[in-house]
Amino acid sequence: MKASTKRILSIAFSGVFLVATLVVYGNFIRPALDMIVLKRGETASKEAVFANQTNAVLEVQNIIAQIQSAEDFSQKVAFAVPRGTNVTEALYQIHSINQITQTDLLKFSVESDPYISAGGDQTIVKRLGTLKITMSVRGEYESLKTFLESLETNIRVMNVTDAAIYTADQPVQSGIYTLDLKVETYFQE
Repeated sequence: MKASTKRILSIAFSGVFLVATLVVYGNFIRPALDMIVLKRGETASKEAVFANQTNAVLEVQNIIAQIQSAEDFSQKVAFAVPRGTNVTEALYQIHSINQITQTDLLKFSVESDPYISAGGDQTIVKRLGTLKITMSVRGEYESLKTFLESLETNIRVMNVTDAAIYTADQPVQSGIYTLDLKVETYFQE
């Protein structure tokens, strides 16, 4: 075979090979590439939706945590300044402090003052009422001191407005004192 024939045959085979490559590309590779682009777009959009949903779930969890902490705060405020007079609760707290500090509660009286208006038509701020408690407590000096500290740091807000301490009338009981107290505690409407 001559060299020119070989060249012509090689050019012809190259042309056939080029046409076959274009046919394979057009029929098989191009549709597969279009499918890959479509799948990548779907994957990207699903990832974006997943990220948005994850962010939404995190925001909802944060809101729930804030609401729960607000409810906890509301409960703490309700313990500190309860709704209604709750005289029995105040008496129970004073009695518990009395037992813990090993003092004797001699006298106890309660007087309720009317509500103090918050002013205007404010619905957020409730009107406050005041319970004025007068009591006499007897015990050793350290016990009375602990009683006062416990009363002032009690969960329910209690303010000591007046206090008088004096020795017991009986000389046999040296070191025993009597403490007269006036305490104000508050409640919500």
